[in-house]
Amino acid sequence: MFHKRLLGRMSTAGVIVGLALSAPGLALPAAPLSQIVSPPVVAYASGTAEGATLQHITLEQAIARTLSSSRNARQLQYSMQIVDLQKQLSEDGKEKIDDLKEALDRQIEALWMQIIVLAQLFATPAEGSGSTDQAPESTDQSLAPPVLDPASEIEQLNRKIQELEQQRKDLDFKGDELDKQIEDYKRQKEKIDLNVATLRETLISGVKQVYVGLLNVQDQLDLLKMQARIAEREVTAAQERYALGLISREARDQAGRSARDLALAAAQADRAYGQLRDTFAAWIGVPVSADLVLEPIAFDPQAVQIDLQEADTWIQQSFSYRQAELDLRQARADERYYRQERDRGNPQYEDTKAGKIAENTVKIKELALAQTEADIRRAVQDLLRDAENTRDEFERAKQKWQEATNDVSGVFKREELGLISALDADRARLKTKQAAVQMDEAKRAYFLAVEKLEALKRGYIEVNNRG
Repeated sequence: MFHKRLLGRMSTAGVIVGLALSAPGLALPAAPLSQIVSPPVVAYASGTAEGATLQHITLEQAIARTLSSSRNARQLQYSMQIVDLQKQLSEDGKEKIDDLKEALDRQIEALWMQIIVLAQLFATPAEGSGSTDQAPESTDQSLAPPVLDPASEIEQLNRKIQELEQQRKDLDFKGDELDKQIEDYKRQKEKIDLNVATLRETLISGVKQVYVGLLNVQDQLDLLKMQARIAEREVTAAQERYALGLISREARDQAGRSARDLALAAAQADRAYGQLRDTFAAWIGVPVSADLVLEPIAFDPQAVQIDLQEADTWIQQSFSYRQAELDLRQARADERYYRQERDRGNPQYEDTKAGKIAENTVKIKELALAQTEADIRRAVQDLLRDAENTRDEFERAKQKWQEATNDVSGVFKREELGLISALDADRARLKTKQAAVQMDEAKRAYFLAVEKLEALKRGYIEVNNRG
């Protein structure tokens, strides 16, 4: 059943790659957007240029290459540019409205000055009005001065002022709308920043898992091939013992079947590994050699220190929490704007149903934030338990490897003295190899658990909504 477990691990690693490749393109991000699309640092074969077959790579280089080849990152970059341009358009519109309001204010002030002048003019008696001498009435109507109606003139000016004030009020409403748009665009930029940071950490986490998966499969494949070679020798030994009458035909045939099964499993695993290697090539965006060399991961389990006192800080600084908090801020801003415009008499906000929608949206976002915090808290606890469990598993695997190493040293001495066959010694070596592979896998699992905690400190955590 060993080969089935191996193929299962390869399949799982392939699913991880596929999910990460299809990941949505999700305070300041963990790194500026320019760093995400910066040129990669990748080791190519000597004498080859970029775009040639990759023969050697480290985990750090794989991460750099994955980030640089992410189309989702470039999409987010364009989205940020669009929001910036939209914000600039709104700011330009607000400046034009402010200019129009100033012009209207000047017109209104000028009209009020005319009203004041008219009121003063007609409130002042005509010069010489106290004389008793009466001027002779003119019989020629064409020579009479025009009769002014101050009340009518002032009324006309008042109507004009009211028209201009209504225009100014409309401009106020439009200015409020543009102010709201500008603030909304600022929050959109914050959200894109969080999406950039989330995407970056998602890609980093994903490529680490794939890289570790490849290392594990390589080790398992080497182990499987070693088992297949020993099985072939077991067949030869079984045939010799059968010829001497020491074992039955069934025992001899069973050795042959086991060898064929292992050989088939090794061939299938080799093909599966090739498919996984090709998927890794698509992941990092460059063709890789069939003999790709993956450098070991530098990780010292003894140097790991986990500070549980900062868990609450990790939760509130996480991208998921900040996203939910940002959604709540947006909902509250929408509700405040509705109330403000309704109280100021904006006819577009007289519908009470729209106000109720805004209120309910705030309640929804408040519940969503509380649920997100609870989900993150559970996820943090899961990460901490996973780190503890993988550490313990590594310690147990390390102990087993040390015991196997001590056992095999005695086997080597017996082989040198001719007390056991070379085949028996290889069987012992196989057990040591198995223990070493299990220890390395446990160490890498611990590495991934610790790296997830480090990502949490930067704000990233995978959250499953359980509400």
